[in-house]
Amino acid sequence: MKLIEAKEGIYQGEVRDYNIKTSDRTGLTYINLNITIEVLEYEIDVQKSYCLDMGKNLPIMKIMEEVDGLDRYGDADFDKLLDYRFMVAVSYDKYGQLVADEIEVMMEDEYEEGEDE
Repeated sequence: MKLIEAKEGIYQGEVRDYNIKTSDRTGLTYINLNITIEVLEYEIDVQKSYCLDMGKNLPIMKIMEEVDGLDRYGDADFDKLLDYRFMVAVSYDKYGQLVADEIEVMMEDEYEEGEDE
């Protein structure tokens, strides 16, 4: 068994799946994105959560607009997230687990450049 540390930084990744849950503690609704990032020749799973409640959902709204997953009435098609690649900024939390701090949609020309390298 090899123990390899992924360095904090920005990596390419894809949303593998997602789930939507309401917090029992706060009553707020969240989308939890399970993201696979590519580090060297390894794939590592990280998670990023976004609040979906009004007044707290601007970050996910921006992402959904970029992936054409938001219609003019505000209805979101989260399955669109599965069709795109993302730049994922990761760091270690206080428990030593790698977490996604921020994700940005990769444009098609960025994706092609990344494949060539």
